[in-house]
Amino acid sequence: MWILAYFKSNGVPATGLSPVVRIRDVDTNTLVISGSAMLESGDGFYKYDFSAYTPQKEKHHSLF
Repeated sequence: MWILAYFKSNGVPATGLSPVVRIRDVDTNTLVISGSAMLESGDGFYKYDFSAYTPQKEKHHSLF
């Protein structure tokens, strides 16, 4: 599952950033992903391949 994020500064797409993603299992309060880098895909968009995604637990994952 791809997680996408969009960043802008003063209305202009922000490029050259180094955003990271943290994903927490809200049932157990444990971090599933902690500080993994997102990849820039252009025009202010960044993505992360959440390969640990479990469809059965979809309602239990939360992005921070």
